[in-house]
Amino acid sequence: MSIYTPFTYLITHIPTGKRYYGVRYRKGCHPSDIGTKYFSSSKVIKKMIAEDGLDKFKFEVRRTFANADKAIDWEVRVLTRLKVANNDLWLNECQTKVPNWEGKKRSDSNKKKISILHKGKPKSLEHRQKLSASLKGKPLSEERKAKMKGRTAWNKGKKGVQSAWNKGLKGEQSHMFGIKKSAEAIAKTASANKGRKHTDEARKNMSEGRKENRDMYLGIKVW
Repeated sequence: MSIYTPFTYLITHIPTGKRYYGVRYRKGCHPSDIGTKYFSSSKVIKKMIAEDGLDKFKFEVRRTFANADKAIDWEVRVLTRLKVANNDLWLNECQTKVPNWEGKKRSDSNKKKISILHKGKPKSLEHRQKLSASLKGKPLSEERKAKMKGRTAWNKGKKGVQSAWNKGLKGEQSHMFGIKKSAEAIAKTASANKGRKHTDEARKNMSEGRKENRDMYLGIKVW
C-alpha cells in the first residue's frame, strides 16, 4: 500500500535567493520525495537545475496535509497572501504572468487552483451584467433542469440572523480588499465598537489571525 501525504514545499536558488513555493499531491507522493525524486513541476525550476546543478538549490518541506484539497487550498492562500505576482523574489510563473491558454487544456490541479482562488469572491456589477446577458434566451439543458427541480431556497425555514455570505473571507478574497475607509468612517466604526467586549472565541480567533500574519511576514515556518 503506497503512502499518500500531500505537502507544500519551498525551493530556494542559493546564488540569487529567489524562491519557488509549490504543492505536491499525486498518488503515492511523500514529503521525502522533494529534492530526491521530485524537483517541482515548474519549467523554470527544471531549467535552472539543468543549468546550475542541484547543489545550488535548497529544498524544504513546509507543511503536510490530510488530503489534496487542503494542500491546494493552502498553496493558493500562501501565494495570494505573499503577493508573489508583484515580487521578483518569487519564481512562480502562475502568479507572475498570464499564460496563453488558446488551444490548450488546463490540468485538473490548475482548474482546482483557479476555483479556490475565485471561490466566494464577489463579482462586480459589470461582471454580473455580462453573465446575465450571456444566459438570456439560452435554453436550459435537461441535466440543469433536473438539478433545479425540487431545489429548496437557501433561506427557506430559517429564522433569525443568518451568516454573512462573505464570512471568513480574508485578503484579496474579501469584498473590502483594496478599499480605503474615510477618516469619518473609521471614527464611526471606532465609536460603535468602544466598550464592546469580545467573546473568548472571538479573542482566540483574533489572536491566531495576528500571529499568522506576523509569522508569514517574518518568514517563520507557517507556510
